[in-house]
Amino acid sequence: MIQNIEFDSYGVTNNISQLRNLLGRSDHGIYQRVHRLRQVGKLPQAQRVSGPEDEVKKWVDYHKKLMKVV
Repeated sequence: MIQNIEFDSYGVTNNISQLRNLLGRSDHGIYQRVHRLRQVGKLPQAQRVSGPEDEVKKWVDYHKKLMKVV
């Protein structure tokens, strides 16, 4: 798992769906494992509590689009 994990610039896990398919676990199981690995120091701590950068950008763009309509 450690070899296949990808992070964005803030240390947030970028590829949960890829890990889910690769390992055959649920999203919750992946999040738990990443959390445990961070606690023992095998993975770097995330610098923010949020989704990956590409997902946050999608949410922001969608919000901006909604605000233009209203």
